[in-house]
Amino acid sequence: MDGFDKLLTKTDIEQKLAVKTDFVTSNGLVDGTELETTDFTTSLRRSYRFKLSIRKGEYMKPVFQSKEWLQFVKDNCLEVGDTINFWKKDDKTFGICATRDFLWRSDRSSSEN
Repeated sequence: MDGFDKLLTKTDIEQKLAVKTDFVTSNGLVDGTELETTDFTTSLRRSYRFKLSIRKGEYMKPVFQSKEWLQFVKDNCLEVGDTINFWKKDDKTFGICATRDFLWRSDRSSSEN
């Protein structure tokens, strides 16, 4: 698995991003790996270093738990319900792009009223 898409949750936005286990294992990533990542959401092409944290034991539960992840969230004004696409660009770098689902957002806001 060279990449993954993820619909962002409250935990993803406020604390850490849960990463798909298949992505971690297929790319040979280990606990503490820092992933050099380019943001393709805007034309600015900012770079981030997302640090991977993996639990020991049967359930890996890999996450990006770094300040860099929360900075990416802030820089892109991400909210619950937005989607990220994360992919491997080459042997050493990754790409990320965030998209906003305005339809999902309008459906949710109308059901909350």
